Amino acid sequence: MELKKLIVKNFRNFGNVEIQLTNQNVIFGMNDVGKTNLLYALRFLLDRQIRKDGFRDSDFFQKDTNLEIEITLEIDLSNNENKDSQHVISKVRGSRKQQDLEKFYIQVKGIYDESEYFGAPTLYWGSVFEELEEVPQTGLISDLDRLFKVVYIDPIINLENTFSRNRKKLFDQRR
Repeated sequence: MELKKLIVKNFRNFGNVEIQLTNQNVIFGMNDVGKTNLLYALRFLLDRQIRKDGFRDSDFFQKDTNLEIEITLEIDLSNNENKDSQHVISKVRGSRKQQDLEKFYIQVKGIYDESEYFGAPTLYWGSVFEELEEVPQTGLISDLDRLFKVVYIDPIINLENTFSRNRKKLFDQRR
């Protein structure tokens, strides 16, 4: 499995941005250019703990709640000998179409509900970008949440102690 591209639309300071990725990325820049917002977009897509509270009005580009937030991650599954690729392929079942078995997209969309004062996130996935399917969900946990385990480590804590405490979680290869 290889990360290929992140597309962020109408999220915080991003009107429409497309970022080419690899499995090792470095993000740097001046203060207040959106580094944290970019990482938050990725976390919103893959981390149930972030997604569960929905999109706030401040999450919409220029606070325009008439816009739809759309965050999409493209991954490459062509190396089906890779354990991560095999794991993804086994979990997404029929969401892959014969037209393009090498690509896979994961997407979250949010439309603001004025009566509820938040935007409910809806997850989609599939191998054909124009035909993404809603991710199956049981209660508050989606099939995507069973696929990815996001561990967020706050940068202001003692990193060495936290790493030592979470080493097994971070490097556990059993799925």
